[in-house]
Amino acid sequence: MLSWPRPKPKKETEQIRRLPGSKGYGMRELRSRKRRSEIEREDQKGGQACKIELRLLLALVGDPLLRQHLGFLE
Repeated sequence: MLSWPRPKPKKETEQIRRLPGSKGYGMRELRSRKRRSEIEREDQKGGQACKIELRLLLALVGDPLLRQHLGFLE
């Protein structure tokens, strides 16, 4: 009778790290290493969207009618 080597259980691709004093895990620590480039792309997109939103907000607040409506009277 042939004995096949048993398959080893797959380990997580990235160890889950806990910061001292923290009660839970951050989302970043739970993600696997193989998706790292995908995660970095998402982070960059989020940063770009945030900059665009900030520009829009500054442009709108620069509008004199909106400033008056919001109570930014000079």
